[in-house]
Amino acid sequence: MAFFDDLKKNVSKVSQDAVQKTKSFSQDAIQKTKNMADVAKYRSLINDEEKKITNGYQRIGELYYATHEGELAAGIDVIIGEIDAAKAKIEEYNELIKQAKGEIICTECGAQLKPEQKFCTQCGKAVQ
Repeated sequence: MAFFDDLKKNVSKVSQDAVQKTKSFSQDAIQKTKNMADVAKYRSLINDEEKKITNGYQRIGELYYATHEGELAAGIDVIIGEIDAAKAKIEEYNELIKQAKGEIICTECGAQLKPEQKFCTQCGKAVQ
């Protein structure tokens, strides 16, 4: 009987140790998961703040560009030239998109028209 009593105590102790280790492991996993979620949340918040900073820089640049377009300062003239060239390219690409879509532009008001239209829907001018 002593053998079975000792076996019972050992099995009980091993079971209790296993339960305790499982609880500890679960708590550690829960804490690590919470920490990773916090890190992701803080990275997202940092990203949001960096976007605000970038937006602020962009707005400052746009304001400077608008107020100094005719007064090209040293170094800025190159950047402004690049911006102007990029704007011109964008306009070219927009025109190519319109052509690819088969759209035409009203010569009177500038509205975009489908090629099958006989009259402008904005100003009523006949399409040529």
